[in-house]
Amino acid sequence: MKIIGITCSPRPKSNSRYALEEAFKTLKNEGMETEIFDMNKLDVKPCQGCDFCKTNDEQKCAVKDDMQDIYESLKTADGILLASPIYMGQLSAQAKIFLDRLYAYFMSNWTEKYGAKKVAILITQGQPGKDLYKTNIDTYIFNFENIVKFQVIGTQVLTENNEPAAITEKDEQIEEAIALAKKFL
Repeated sequence: MKIIGITCSPRPKSNSRYALEEAFKTLKNEGMETEIFDMNKLDVKPCQGCDFCKTNDEQKCAVKDDMQDIYESLKTADGILLASPIYMGQLSAQAKIFLDRLYAYFMSNWTEKYGAKKVAILITQGQPGKDLYKTNIDTYIFNFENIVKFQVIGTQVLTENNEPAAITEKDEQIEEAIALAKKFL
């Protein structure tokens, strides 16, 4: 089984990336193949709304950038663990670009050809309330399930992580991230 991680924080000492990496250590120990894509370090442009993906038979996006590597990995992946901080009440801009670029997946017959993927969403935020940004998180769940036709197997919100690397001292939150990742097993 192969799970890809999409980390969407611009911070060098990202709390969401750290939690993702710790969760992936557990998956690797269980014999799963993992691969991480860092959206902030990749050259991934926003969707151009050109509809090339729905008008060609090759199931490809017209935008030639690093998203092509993610598409290739998605072909053989069983699932995605999306890790993002909350900025201004929403998942990061990098997470939004990733979701928007899945439009090419939705507009072609990728799901029929490569299968529906399982998705888990791991969120870090500075605020203490786990449900504070539920509306935004529910929008991502809706889009993954109803538009892209992937199965969301869980979400986890890790709170009070406003400072870079704050989560490294929070073993209970790392355990929550690992528990989310174990849903892929």
